[in-house]
Amino acid sequence: MIKDIKSSKILSIIGFCVILLLAIVFRFACIDKADGLWYDELTMYNEAVKPTFLQVLFFSLKDDVHFPLYQIFLHYWGNLFSFSDFALRSFSAVIGVLTVIVGYFIGKTLNSKFLAFLLMTLFALNSYLIYYSQEVKMYELMAFFASLNLLFLIRIDKFNTLKDRLGWILSTLGLIFSYVISFAYVGIQIVGFIIYRRKNLPNKFCPTVGALLSITAPLLGLFYILKHNMKNFVNGMYSDWSSLFVALQNFFTPKLVGIGNNPIHYVEQFVQHFSFSDFVFVVVPIVIAGYFILKAIKEDKFARLVFIISVLFLMIEILAFIFTDFKILSRYLIIILPNMLTVIAIGAKDYKNKLSLGLISIFLLVNFAYLVYSPRASYKLGREGYLPIVKMMQENNIQDNDIVFVWNRKEVLSKYLDKKVITVSVLKDVAYKSEYVLANQDKLNNSDTKAKKEMLKDYFSLKIPAENTEILMAFLISQMQPEQKIMLATNGYFDDFTADNFYKRVENKETFDAFTFNNLMTAKATLDLKYICNHSLKYVGTYKKGFYVLQVWKK
Repeated sequence: MIKDIKSSKILSIIGFCVILLLAIVFRFACIDKADGLWYDELTMYNEAVKPTFLQVLFFSLKDDVHFPLYQIFLHYWGNLFSFSDFALRSFSAVIGVLTVIVGYFIGKTLNSKFLAFLLMTLFALNSYLIYYSQEVKMYELMAFFASLNLLFLIRIDKFNTLKDRLGWILSTLGLIFSYVISFAYVGIQIVGFIIYRRKNLPNKFCPTVGALLSITAPLLGLFYILKHNMKNFVNGMYSDWSSLFVALQNFFTPKLVGIGNNPIHYVEQFVQHFSFSDFVFVVVPIVIAGYFILKAIKEDKFARLVFIISVLFLMIEILAFIFTDFKILSRYLIIILPNMLTVIAIGAKDYKNKLSLGLISIFLLVNFAYLVYSPRASYKLGREGYLPIVKMMQENNIQDNDIVFVWNRKEVLSKYLDKKVITVSVLKDVAYKSEYVLANQDKLNNSDTKAKKEMLKDYFSLKIPAENTEILMAFLISQMQPEQKIMLATNGYFDDFTADNFYKRVENKETFDAFTFNNLMTAKATLDLKYICNHSLKYVGTYKKGFYVLQVWKK
């Protein structure tokens, strides 16, 4: 008997270590991406690299709508291990591994060793969690806190110790300080749990909620101060109703899509290009996940609560999409991913049922096979980082005081470029400073994307550069010395537009509607800059490397 217990314990330890090893391998393999950090990651880096805690805090709050817990953690992590790309990505990878461990304890707390190992495996093999374990962004940290939050909610439901209540408060604060929309999620969770346990509410749960509110109440004032960031009309994201299917695919299948931005009318594209690979790696996992979710909410009351909390949060994002300029993106929903994986595990916990065991085995096998064999597995995916641009600049002998135009945020080159160049943002310093934008700024800040585009249609149709752009370029060019260079760094998307092609697409309703506001602004300003440089400077050449294009002129 004692020998059997020891054998069982040894097998459990071996099983735990094997799953944990899988999680580590899939999160650290290929983590050092060849092209470096991309735009959003460099934004996090530029905030975290500030010399002091207060500078990180104030700089982040000034530029971002979310509270900067991730950037603060990254600041101290970087000071400890360096701010190299590998070190920065490793922070998310470590958080990802910890999330897998939390998955084990969620299952164990639900009183099932099989459930613990199953949920741990679901977390370990989930491609979306793996992807963000290699991203210098706060999304994996959100998934970690969401997992902890669920764990402590379960523990309050079952044990309700002081440590459980403190753990729930701290994990909830972690969510709120990482992602401002977590306010809505937490509110739904509290109301849902009170209704769920209305006949026998855990002792001191209401005072625990009160303590949480007393801590977070001051944040509401700060949120009011920061609300201008939410009204900022810079929005390059695309969303339509098929974005819900994009989220479904990213949550439950290994074949990720629309990571940076949602594909246009994705369901239509999916049907038109449907393949056997789509059937195996998309349809099969979604159907199996749906089966276990339905099974769980039918048979398990707590699973029903967790599912309803998740769906209500999704409904809030849908309402925001309908009535505001909010976009439904998979990463904005990652807060509910641990919930959904837990519901799937609860639905599959009856391992003595041959159908359940067979289906969950297929689900795990499909995910594992794709991760191992597909060149498009989530951890193998590259990033459209900025290193290739800097290398092209260095190959063109970039010098101090050269003028560099980048199509978005001008700080993005600072990590890799060691020259003291004059950096100008095509989007913020050129497009948003045109007289058309400045004249309509208040209206633009309070309008949805469609209205913004219509408001500026005359600007987009203008076949000559905007006056403010001409003034800016005349000033810059007049200050240039002989042989001093202007470099325009864009991605291939914006370089593909000729003036005539762009104006035709603006005049065509279908193609105009397909443009994001951000892309319209950037394309127009890029064309204006090219026009002025071609007429005022000596053209040196156009250089391409991967996704990026660099055009060079000199005085």
